[in-house]
Amino acid sequence: MPKPRHLLFKTVEIGEDEETPEFIAKLILDVIDEAERLGKIVAVTSDNPNAMMAAMGILEAY
Repeated sequence: MPKPRHLLFKTVEIGEDEETPEFIAKLILDVIDEAERLGKIVAVTSDNPNAMMAAMGILEAY
């Protein structure tokens, strides 16, 4: 079995005014669309847990 490669694809710095669940959900979808050509996405991280949890709820609809 081949050893998995680890890759940091992208980091995004956003202003505090843009840390809404809707903005984060759209940003995550945009990055996933961009990264899909590289393979399987296994993790998404954020430093704003309340907005991130709400964004995950939005993404579950997709």
